[in-house]
Amino acid sequence: MLCTRPRAPRRHPMNLFRRNKTVRTQLASSRIPDIPFSALPKPIARTLRAAGTRIRRIVAVRGIFAVLAAALISILCIMAVDAMVTILNPWVRWGLWACGVAATAIVANQALVRPLSRKLTPALLAGLIERNHPELEERLSTVVELMASPDSLAEGSDLLMQVVT
Repeated sequence: MLCTRPRAPRRHPMNLFRRNKTVRTQLASSRIPDIPFSALPKPIARTLRAAGTRIRRIVAVRGIFAVLAAALISILCIMAVDAMVTILNPWVRWGLWACGVAATAIVANQALVRPLSRKLTPALLAGLIERNHPELEERLSTVVELMASPDSLAEGSDLLMQVVT
């Protein structure tokens, strides 16, 4: 008898950043002000910067491969059309190549330019990290939120900050 248990979906950090908009929506709706990384405790800021660098690198590599795949597919489609149909007019060939270049440019915009131009705030990075590591129990986002609003530090206790960090 086979034991079948449901497998948890694999969570890649970029899939969460790109496809799952709930973290971004929740963070945007909570209106946490943007704070610089220097306002956070050094170990947390270092971890968040490393996560941001890794996410940007993954996005860049994924985008480059998507653009290369789009270029290769468009070239192969253009060659297939040219081989199947006798095209005597050079303007039609130039039109096919223009369509291929346009398709590659659209993929480059969607896969490279837009994701790399997004600002990775500490709150967004904390939300992404906590989504992949539930054992953190929202401590990271709590620290980022507490450091984001200076009023909460004045009202809160130093003991709370030590426990959370």
